[in-house]
Amino acid sequence: MDPISDKLFKVIEAELPYREESGGYTKYGDWYGAHVDDSYSFKTAAWCDMFLAWAADQAGVAEYAGQFAYTPAHANWFRQQGAWSTTPEPGAFVFYNWSGSKSVGGISHVGIVEKVAGTKIHTIEGNADGVYLKRKVRDTGTVVGYGLPRLVKVDGATYEQTLAAAATPAATPPPAVAATPAASAPAPEPTAASAAPASPGSALSPMFLGAGEGAALQAAVLSRTPGAENLPPADAGTVVLAGVFLTALVTRRWQRRPGRHRAAGGSIDGMTSASPGRSGKVGRLRDAGRRRRT
Repeated sequence: MDPISDKLFKVIEAELPYREESGGYTKYGDWYGAHVDDSYSFKTAAWCDMFLAWAADQAGVAEYAGQFAYTPAHANWFRQQGAWSTTPEPGAFVFYNWSGSKSVGGISHVGIVEKVAGTKIHTIEGNADGVYLKRKVRDTGTVVGYGLPRLVKVDGATYEQTLAAAATPAATPPPAVAATPAASAPAPEPTAASAAPASPGSALSPMFLGAGEGAALQAAVLSRTPGAENLPPADAGTVVLAGVFLTALVTRRWQRRPGRHRAAGGSIDGMTSASPGRSGKVGRLRDAGRRRRT
């Protein structure tokens, strides 16, 4: 049995037996007028089709079974849905024309097929024998056709297709892969030059001579310091620093002596050696001349 039929029969069988009340009142007609169509007093109307509408609503399949009070309109709705058949099956809505005609317009009663046994159909029908909800066994000679709720499509899908889609788990997206940090380039191997501590002379020499002359100054000072080439870097730096300080002091005092001038293009190293220039005597004479004029 299909899922819609299974749901319907659970509701329908729980209502057995039912008999309409005095004056033709039924709870199914009352419900229909309150929830489906309030244009007519359905409380006391023929209720075979309204019972099926109520059962479908209780089962949660009303969109697939249809909700009608007028049986010819209900049969036509199944035909429009492409859910009409001339072969009985459990769960089919069976439409009768008591005259034996196969005209849909002449349909006057409806029930639901519970089972098929040869040429007989076993049904459950509301308003059967005029007042009951009861089981019936009928020949098919007065049957016009069968409406099949299982074939009705809502939003392009039958009830079973909708259930299958809901039961299929959504595809799980693959887990996010953490970005692998880029491998950092290995630090360059230290060279002999970079591993050695910085020479104090290279940092101090610009204070006295300007950039580019520090190496020459360091070489000059160390060349005049016996054993300096064998000193550790720190002690050699101290020697250079002392040498620079003494060289600057001697140079300052030497320049202040009358007639002493640094040779053009000379270096600090040149100041400690004989360099061309004016003699001391000529210098003293000029100094004496300046003093007499003042």
